Amino acid sequence: MLDEFSCMYRLIEASGGLVENKNGELLFIFRYGRWDLPKGKLEKNEKVEDAALREVSEETGISNLKLTGHIVNTYHTYRIGNEVVLKKTYWYKMSYSGNEQLIPQQSEDISIAKWFPKNHLDEIISNTYDTIREVLNSEKVL
Repeated sequence: MLDEFSCMYRLIEASGGLVENKNGELLFIFRYGRWDLPKGKLEKNEKVEDAALREVSEETGISNLKLTGHIVNTYHTYRIGNEVVLKKTYWYKMSYSGNEQLIPQQSEDISIAKWFPKNHLDEIISNTYDTIREVLNSEKVL
């Protein structure tokens, strides 16, 4: 059924991460007026795991991330001009033990990159996408 549904759209694959630091805080970005998780499109012949690490690093300015497992894949649709796109995003859990300053990737319209304690996610939950809630629920964060 998914194959039949997805053939009606142009499929874009993306990959991203839910990053936890050594203090148990989670990393979020603020883009287009909502809190989000760092993610982005796969490059040609790129593995989804490599794309997740690259995109999180590019969008937040931190490096030496460790992939600790796959969380879930999410799907959503949106428009690019007159075309409707189906985006499949592969989500990974990551750990970060460094202390680099967060640098939001402004060229991708990211205005804030910020660590949040797990027990202070109300601001995130009240202003994010359903797919991000799905990722957080899958990780039992909510």
